[in-house]
Amino acid sequence: MTDESDKVLKRPAEDSPGAEAEHEDKKLKTDPEVKKYSKKKVALLLAYSGKGYYGMQRNTAHPQFRTIEDELVDALLRAGCIPEGHAQSMKKMSFQRCARTDKLWMIENILDSINMHLPPQIRVLGCKTVTGGFNSKNNCVGRTYSYLLPTVAFSHMDIDQNDTSFRLSSETLERVNRLFSLYKGTHNFHNFTSQKGAKDPSAKRYILQMSCGEPFLQQNSEFAVITVRGQSFMMHQIRKMIGLVIAVVKGYTDEGVMEKSWGEEKVDIPKVPGLGLMLEKVHFDQYNKRFGGDGIHEMLEWSKEEEAIAAFKEKHIYPSIVETELNEKSMVNWMTTLKDGAKTHLPCLPTAREKKKKTIMAASGSSNVTEENAPSSYKKSIIYKTNRLLDNRKHANDIFEVLEYLQSEKDKEVIFSTNACSKIFCELLERRELFVGKLPQEEDLTQGDHSADEKYQIFMRHRYNNCVELLLENIDHESFQVKESALCALMKFAAAEGKHPLEILDFREHYNFPRYLIQAVVEHILSETADMSLLISRFQEFMEMDDVRYYVMSAVRYSISKIMAKNKKAVIPVFQNNVFNLLTTINVPKQASEMTNFLVQQKTNHEDWKATKLKLPGSMYKKILVSLHESILPQMSGAISLLALNGLFVLIHEHNFRDYPDFYKKLYNLLDPSIFHVKYRARFFHLANIFLSSTHLPVYLVAAFVKRLSRLSLSAPPTALLILLPFICNLIRRHPSCRTLIHRPSAADEPREDPYVMEEDDPGQCRALESSLWEIQTLQKHYHPDVAKAAMKINVPLSEQEEDISEVLELSTFELMERELKAKKDGIPLEFDLATGLLSSSKGVLGVHFSLE
Repeated sequence: MTDESDKVLKRPAEDSPGAEAEHEDKKLKTDPEVKKYSKKKVALLLAYSGKGYYGMQRNTAHPQFRTIEDELVDALLRAGCIPEGHAQSMKKMSFQRCARTDKLWMIENILDSINMHLPPQIRVLGCKTVTGGFNSKNNCVGRTYSYLLPTVAFSHMDIDQNDTSFRLSSETLERVNRLFSLYKGTHNFHNFTSQKGAKDPSAKRYILQMSCGEPFLQQNSEFAVITVRGQSFMMHQIRKMIGLVIAVVKGYTDEGVMEKSWGEEKVDIPKVPGLGLMLEKVHFDQYNKRFGGDGIHEMLEWSKEEEAIAAFKEKHIYPSIVETELNEKSMVNWMTTLKDGAKTHLPCLPTAREKKKKTIMAASGSSNVTEENAPSSYKKSIIYKTNRLLDNRKHANDIFEVLEYLQSEKDKEVIFSTNACSKIFCELLERRELFVGKLPQEEDLTQGDHSADEKYQIFMRHRYNNCVELLLENIDHESFQVKESALCALMKFAAAEGKHPLEILDFREHYNFPRYLIQAVVEHILSETADMSLLISRFQEFMEMDDVRYYVMSAVRYSISKIMAKNKKAVIPVFQNNVFNLLTTINVPKQASEMTNFLVQQKTNHEDWKATKLKLPGSMYKKILVSLHESILPQMSGAISLLALNGLFVLIHEHNFRDYPDFYKKLYNLLDPSIFHVKYRARFFHLANIFLSSTHLPVYLVAAFVKRLSRLSLSAPPTALLILLPFICNLIRRHPSCRTLIHRPSAADEPREDPYVMEEDDPGQCRALESSLWEIQTLQKHYHPDVAKAAMKINVPLSEQEEDISEVLELSTFELMERELKAKKDGIPLEFDLATGLLSSSKGVLGVHFSLE
């Protein structure tokens, strides 16, 4: 939703049917007492207990049935976030829903004001800025649900279901989680909903994780929370998934019915009550990968709000569910119906004769792989599966068994499986048998016009992603040998992806380097809990490659920002030591000619390094300051390095760190045409304004900056000129001696050569004081009227009051054009003499040549 905070500023739609609402909007916009606020598109995290409400979605046709959205919209209106007209029409707010029980709102960050007008059981817990094209439904790649239930639901069918003293044993909990783990992967869940047929492709859903947590006591009864994460879910799917596991644990059927339920045969599956079902989290992994680390937008993850979320659930959600369950006994009543209808709702257990028949068939060799030809050891099994998979596509499902060994408890099996996975996927990458481009979801595999080759490539690409995730987890393994094998396999994948990219990139600066994979590796190496110094020393071998080193430094910057923000900038000794150990292994080449070793052959720029601000122990600060002057700062250049120089300026200005030579010379050389086009332009001029704010700077130095900026203004776009011109005028106001650049009497009227030397690196030798600001005078003829007007200010004595450039720092070309289009055009006055006759005078031009006689 796009709107403003505190007061209404948004223009009503042109076709708005409510004339009164439109009039009210215009009234607010023209009211001089109303302060204008910038528009932003944000995602809002909402927590609520729906008890006492008629659902989530607003029902404008029947306003007497109060919903959660009604409360939220009223709070937004009363807090001053939206106009009354927008409260009546949700489309005006770009209102989006992400799921049946979740809300993503687009409002300004005024959480306290909104919560002030909400009942206690509804709370806005978070608000983050998103991109203009963000869509909460389309950008969502997964959801996590939870289900709170009494543990007596997992008791045997012979136990009294009303027994509140029942306690879940560890053996039963282990069995429950083993059954839930069978749901992982892609299955046909047509039996788990009433809306899909057996051959409906959309019935296939992908489950990433499902488990039951440790039980806990509530009002002397034991409860547990089941969590499930998947890409998407159908109606009643989760409730039936839980109901089937409960039926198996109770003994009404065996676990073979679970695999049977995924087939085409119709199976009636019991459905647990809906009381305990909650939406826990909505995942935006792809959005976060693309925009979360760009330095402008925020990651759409709510780790900072986890404590508030947990507190809200403990106060409003869990007590409400527990109290309702104990009073209404919805689970107990359901278990009674489960017992009564077990014969009709569940498939019958196989008879002894059927079991004997299956045993005979297996013994007679009816199966494709008998015990005689099946491999006997894990090595033979992995080699056998690997070779079969690479030889023939029809054995693609063998990859599941190979990946399963990556999660083994035995280190040797994990290492052997890691090497096998490295062989499999590197060969598949070389064969180009992995899907390239935006990867479709597995549930969509049977939809559309995918060929057999494309289906295979999509399937194997998903398995490749699974393998990468498991290897990343193994970097955190206790065994160093497992860590090392996982790291080497991932770096082989990075090299193979560089040669045969899996993504179609549309921006040149990153070429085809698998930066996301390297970033994930770095994030696991920079562990918060484990000392990775030994693994980092092994990783140093890869850091010798120039492209790896570049993207590792970029990943370190991102990881530090993420971890420090998550921990509220608290000291994390293990993490910070890992960061320091990793950074000290970096040896930056001083010349481009030294850069010859690449993991992926491509062009790169050794000057584009980024420094990172760390909060470290005092002893480590000393180590960094020792190497700061010679190892870090000389590697920085361009507009980006000015952001790093901000820290150096603080050291000089506040901490008497005066050993860094030629600070302003370095700053002077940063001024080049690129500063007008980088995304950090606003920050650049903000910091430059701070650096040049002192009135004690020598006049030759300030004159050099003024002249250099003036020369650069000749090729600057209008948005940059509207920053540059007042910036230059402010410098002259601070240093009146520079006025000679504006008023320089010349003995000769003929134009002469400008003595200023633009190519000179030293501001003291550029001869700026001998020159003049003829460039500003040239801009007085600029095509843009605002630029011409700003340039004309040097024609009159400058006022003592400096101009505020903060309002134009973020000005974009689009906003500049919009401002011109919305500006009111007054009538153009014309001055002329009224004609009293055809020829007013015989002495005029017409009178001389024409006569009416």
